[in-house]
Amino acid sequence: MTTLNPKLLERVEDVLLNRRPDATERLVEYARRFEGVKSAGAEKETKQWREFGVEKRLEHSLVNGIADFIEDDTEEARAKYGAPLNVIEGPLMDGMKVVGNLFGDGKMFLPQVVKSARVMKRAVAYLQPFMEKEKEGSSGVKGKFVIATVKGDVHDIGKNIVSVVLGCNNYEVIDLGVMVPCEKILNVAKENRADFIGLSGLITPSLDEMVYNAKEMEREGFRIPLLIGGATTSRAHTAIRIAPGYSGIVDHIVDASLVVGACNEMLDPEKARLYMEKLEKSNSEQRERFEKARSQAEYASIEKAREKAFPTDWENIEIECPGRLGVFVFDNISLEEVAGYIDWSPFFWAWELKGVFPKILEHPEREIRQKNFTGMVRHSLSG
Repeated sequence: MTTLNPKLLERVEDVLLNRRPDATERLVEYARRFEGVKSAGAEKETKQWREFGVEKRLEHSLVNGIADFIEDDTEEARAKYGAPLNVIEGPLMDGMKVVGNLFGDGKMFLPQVVKSARVMKRAVAYLQPFMEKEKEGSSGVKGKFVIATVKGDVHDIGKNIVSVVLGCNNYEVIDLGVMVPCEKILNVAKENRADFIGLSGLITPSLDEMVYNAKEMEREGFRIPLLIGGATTSRAHTAIRIAPGYSGIVDHIVDASLVVGACNEMLDPEKARLYMEKLEKSNSEQRERFEKARSQAEYASIEKAREKAFPTDWENIEIECPGRLGVFVFDNISLEEVAGYIDWSPFFWAWELKGVFPKILEHPEREIRQKNFTGMVRHSLSG
């Protein structure tokens, strides 16, 4: 929101925070000024960022969801970097990392990330013919890779990038899309004699689904490597929760640019053995640290917990009956007094702003103003 015009920001906040009854009308009226008109300020701003180096221009386009110049800038980067894959693994991936960091910090919301993903897809689509041409005359398929976003998750930005990177390195990629149940993933892997299975996910419930997939692979006798990736995944979670359920290789791939190197090593019998040993050592260390931290935690015994239970004596307690029954409206109570009893933390969490109320109002990196929040509270309580 730091890039918004102050007048526009005010009108947008008026709508979101319900600060005035004519908020929608004012925002629509303000928007009409820009119908078919490109302001001098917008032209000046565009001119400024168009003077950046090609890497910064690509980053700006991705972060702001601007597709107007993406093909021209992608071509310029291709000429500079010498190969289309280098553009994907270089400036385009760097730009998407910025998007991911901003999203994680609560400075970008999901609709903005979707716009960034569309710009990324457009850049990759432009590079696709060049990558196909490079593959002509190259050696045969290195391996088959089944990849999917797990059941319950619709996010596919990272998965799509991994698919492109693998395809450009002579891997046959069978992309099953999003919301894919475990049964389908494993059946397709069997039918195609896949060399790898890749699971992706962005939301937290995906983590449990990945644990389930690993256990099902073990139950059905799979021995091919299982690769885990996605924003909510981590090396620690993979080692502690997923890897114990499957006796084959289970590895967390933190970045799409690393997937090819990992797959190449796993396909080489000698390197695969060393890779497995190194991975097992890393996973064991992760589990040991986790168990050590858990063992050092102080837990109350069940007996002590019961001693602190809330005392009740329902047989002897006298419950007073209200003087009046029914619903009554009290319109002489200050809204500020009522607001003081409400924990507004879930409101901020719904907007993916990490923090606890009321400390979040003073957060140095959050554009939340006390007066704006107070106005929102007043209108929400009175509405």
